Amino acid sequence: MKKFFSILTILCLCLSFGMLAACGGGTKNDDKTQDTEYTITAQSEGCSFDGIPAQAKEGDKISFTVSVSDSLKTVEKVMANDTECTFADGKYSFTMPAQNVQVTATVGYVQKEILSDDALLWSANVPSQICKAREEDGSWPYQMVHFEFSEPKNVGYEGNVTVTSLNPEIIPQSALTELYTNKLDNYNGFCDYGSFRISLDEVSLGTAYIAVHAKTSSVTPIDATIIKKIEVVNYGELQEETWQESVEVDLSRVYDEYKDNNIKIQISDRDHQYGTPSRTVTVAATADVRTVTFDYIPNHNYSITVYYGESPTLVFFTLNESVTANATYQNGDLVFTQEGVTISVDVVSVE
Repeated sequence: MKKFFSILTILCLCLSFGMLAACGGGTKNDDKTQDTEYTITAQSEGCSFDGIPAQAKEGDKISFTVSVSDSLKTVEKVMANDTECTFADGKYSFTMPAQNVQVTATVGYVQKEILSDDALLWSANVPSQICKAREEDGSWPYQMVHFEFSEPKNVGYEGNVTVTSLNPEIIPQSALTELYTNKLDNYNGFCDYGSFRISLDEVSLGTAYIAVHAKTSSVTPIDATIIKKIEVVNYGELQEETWQESVEVDLSRVYDEYKDNNIKIQISDRDHQYGTPSRTVTVAATADVRTVTFDYIPNHNYSITVYYGESPTLVFFTLNESVTANATYQNGDLVFTQEGVTISVDVVSVE
């Protein structure tokens, strides 16, 4: 009996030690799992990642920044494996899982307006809307777009200035043509303004962003980007703000002599857009002082012409330059700064 009790006692002790050993082994394995470091790799074309460690443990919070080298592009989304990273205070972050992680970034074009960038800016008359050409009009309709430099920059050589459609599904890159930069002289590349065309037969309805980028490391360095939001609408749907303005034309110095030769006064919108009603107003001079009232679109360039005779032998009169508090006529440009203004100009004979 004693012998049987001893054997039973030994078996119980062995079983107890086995169970303790098993428990002890489980704790050791858990510690080993918590100490395991998993690798992190990050790579996306055109992106730079800063702050990502090569390895991390499960549960570690990983915070980092992502930047793109192309000024026209921006980071749209960052993923850690199949999980989207959170973004706060300029940083992306994720919690490290119990596996290796591949960090990737999705990059897209900037979708915001940048109307000026120190040395580079859009001209005041750049449209916010353009009109899609009708099929019957063929390929001739286009929209001129102008930009300026705050001071002359040495960018008048190929490749220093580029124009890019950030939404080619709306405005294809092929629709942006005839990029031009105005050189101040023939001996260097210093330019004060530029322009390009948008072919309206190639565009689609929708909203697009167009970017101009100028870069050079010459004696007048520049690295500037401007972006304009442009909506493409159907023919005849352009929305333009108009003011009622008037020009009083004093013909007294020429009227009596030339009144029988069809004296006419013409006010023309030099920035008239395809798809809108004509903005050129022509009236006959029926008195020595004639007031012409017309629809004026802010930021558009207008001209005044007074002529007599029949085509093709038109003879143009000369107009004096006038300046008032809210309107000017100088160097052939008619400009108003508020609605409901009348400006007076005098006409003299060219003879």
